[in-house]
Amino acid sequence: MIHAKDALPFARRQGLEAWFRRVALDNGQPVGEGYSTLPPLPARAEHGRWLVDCPGCSGAELADISEPVFLCLSCGNAFAGHLPVRVKFPKKVREVEAILEKRPRENQNWSDKESMEDLVAENARRGVDA
Repeated sequence: MIHAKDALPFARRQGLEAWFRRVALDNGQPVGEGYSTLPPLPARAEHGRWLVDCPGCSGAELADISEPVFLCLSCGNAFAGHLPVRVKFPKKVREVEAILEKRPRENQNWSDKESMEDLVAENARRGVDA
């Protein structure tokens, strides 16, 4: 799997948090500190990378297991008052990755609507060593 390792800390060093605040203020919306109280957004695997879909603008951003926080670079998390939103990965994320890594990258896809059994069965149907 491809990981967005250190992407968020890098973005923070590059002033992404300041950008979020600027976007909010430009839209007349003050921004508080901390995280949104919205429920965590589900991560999904697509082509061997973890993504989170933005419920506000229908964009998607890379997700990092080591820092499960969603920041939409398109709308600035306007749907959440321009606050970062926590991300929910599967409970057995490493097991999901291990199953997906047996597939070609273009088929390394998973959503929270699929169980581990679904993934194993799909690998078996496709002749991939489960």
